Amino acid sequence: MADFADDAVRLTMEGAYVGKAAIQDAAVKFASAMPHAKLSVTGRFVHGDYLMVTWKGDSDVATIPYGVDTMIIHDDRIRVQTAWWATVPK
Repeated sequence: MADFADDAVRLTMEGAYVGKAAIQDAAVKFASAMPHAKLSVTGRFVHGDYLMVTWKGDSDVATIPYGVDTMIIHDDRIRVQTAWWATVPK
């Protein structure tokens, strides 16, 4: 959470999370839905203050064959993040 600005916004398929507390809650919700998840980065693309990360994951209950996060970084803090992934139940 140290990488996020206090007023950061995270956009997902579930909606918008505004501020560190809401973003933390979303991360906890994701971790709870994906017990013992192992995530791995498959690509990283940077252009100035913009970052895109592609990734995949596996957990006890589902596989994520592909996901993508994009971030806008300003003053060394994430200001905006978008996150999308496909979940395949086991």
